[in-house]
Amino acid sequence: MGQHEMAVFASLWLGASVLAAAWVVWDLSGGGRHQKMAVMAFVWPLTMLYWGPVGLVFYLAFGRAERGATAMA
Repeated sequence: MGQHEMAVFASLWLGASVLAAAWVVWDLSGGGRHQKMAVMAFVWPLTMLYWGPVGLVFYLAFGRAERGATAMA
């Protein structure tokens, strides 16, 4: 894989990571899916920034709370 292809892949991965983080922020705030532990509202979007779409799969499988859940103080 050449330098150009690596740059294109990195740009696509970065874009997908930012979109995944933005969607998780929306899901946690606007979507009404509050985490049981309030700190996870910060952890999940940060996780999307470095794991990208792979992190989104984990969020959907393990981290997504039920709609209307309340956070612990």
